[in-house]
Amino acid sequence: MASDYGRRNRSTPLGIYLVGGLAILGGVEGILGGLGQIGSIVGIPFGVVSIVLGVAGVLVGLGLLTRSRTAYTVALLVFGLRALAALVTFDVVGLLIAVVVVGYLLSKSAYFH
Repeated sequence: MASDYGRRNRSTPLGIYLVGGLAILGGVEGILGGLGQIGSIVGIPFGVVSIVLGVAGVLVGLGLLTRSRTAYTVALLVFGLRALAALVTFDVVGLLIAVVVVGYLLSKSAYFH
């Protein structure tokens, strides 16, 4: 049986804390933005979606901070979708950020259990 000792005792890299913290901040921004959109009848569906995605962002961020494997997988999916959306909307900065985050998380997969 392979030893799991070295993997459990690694300290979390600063980048994982940064990505997790930014995911939490982005989630809070989504929740607040969604609450603002609900103020109008037309914005209710967009507001609800924004709130749901915001809550997901907060949960993923917290999961990344605790090095959860499930949060890691969901974060890859979310940031991958953000990269795709940025590509479709020609958002160069958003695309660059999403690709860098996905690349960074893929390089640190051993830290998630």
